[in-house]
Amino acid sequence: MQYAVDQTELAGGGTVQLRTGLYPVDTSIKLKSGVNLQGEARDSTIIQLAPDANDNVIASGYAHPTYATWCGVRHLTIDGNEAENPYGKHGIWGGFASTTFHDLNVKNANCSGITGSFDDSADAYNAGAQDLATLNHISKVWVGGSGKDGIAWVLQADSEIYDIWVTEPARWCLWLGNSAGCHISHALLEKGTNSVFAAWSGNFRLTNFTAAGSSEHSIYFEAGVAEVTIADGVIGSERIGTNTWDGIHIEHGGVDSRRVFVDGVQFVGNGGLTTYKYDINAVTEVGSHFINCWFDPESYGTAPISTVSANSIVRHNIDYVTEASGSATIPNAGTNITVGHGLYTTPTRVMVTPVGDPQSRFWVSGIGATDFDINVASGASGSLDFDWHAWIGDQN
Repeated sequence: MQYAVDQTELAGGGTVQLRTGLYPVDTSIKLKSGVNLQGEARDSTIIQLAPDANDNVIASGYAHPTYATWCGVRHLTIDGNEAENPYGKHGIWGGFASTTFHDLNVKNANCSGITGSFDDSADAYNAGAQDLATLNHISKVWVGGSGKDGIAWVLQADSEIYDIWVTEPARWCLWLGNSAGCHISHALLEKGTNSVFAAWSGNFRLTNFTAAGSSEHSIYFEAGVAEVTIADGVIGSERIGTNTWDGIHIEHGGVDSRRVFVDGVQFVGNGGLTTYKYDINAVTEVGSHFINCWFDPESYGTAPISTVSANSIVRHNIDYVTEASGSATIPNAGTNITVGHGLYTTPTRVMVTPVGDPQSRFWVSGIGATDFDINVASGASGSLDFDWHAWIGDQN
């Protein structure tokens, strides 16, 4: 098989066609630029790592920093043979650009199912030291039982992942480090530590997805995530511990995440058996939008959304109150009154208007997750009435 790949590259590129059958390999198949490795059907054409092979199943055919470009793998099962081979590595590994991986089963890898970088360590991803994989396309791919991550990739410049199913990796279903300009859609991501883990990434979209069965945060933005859209998806809490982890967790790691757009996402509970702490926990974010979402009352233990920044927009959500209003009265000779606002979290704005002459200076203090105080400078001569309005996020 390797000879066929090499000769096809020398001939200027083309397709290496594999018939139905099992192809054991004791060293990785090195994919070369311009070469497509193609089976007859993904369930019946199988490349399997031999029991004693300490290698990847398929790898880039070039050493760092040269990419394999304009190549592809199609209509195959790639089997890391983890049950018989404790030494194996990734299903697909290395530096690729302008490459297509289509109609594949990738299973039983000791490490990640598919990883698109010469260095897939956490330090390399977070420091931006790994190679950037550009214009790659992954479609109609099932990844199961990986010993590390399902798909771990630095995706840049209009890369696409769509129509994928990643299930039961040891760590993350989908890991995006230093990714920008990519689109993930029609994805089922289930039973990983996190369905999506992203850091130092921006301008990517996750749409038409289901993220379910995570043991920790379902979608975890660790640091420096910006201009991200999460839309038209379902996030389920059936595997995580009660009131411990979050549906979407936006962290900072020293750098705020900015402008995270969550639009049209359903957060689904599990009959009260397990819950997220927050469906959306905006630990540190600036200018985000949380709109058109549905929060199942059984999906969270503390609140649907944690505190959000004053310039974020939170509106048109089902089972989540974003503003409240009412009236309050400071009694005769009183100097303050505590008002319960009934919102899930600390309001970003509170407006208080006196009804009639307040007689003395008044102000608002102690704005918290459950209430706030209206104060006057001196004891009222007679009762004082006020109207109030409290908002979460920017409602304009």
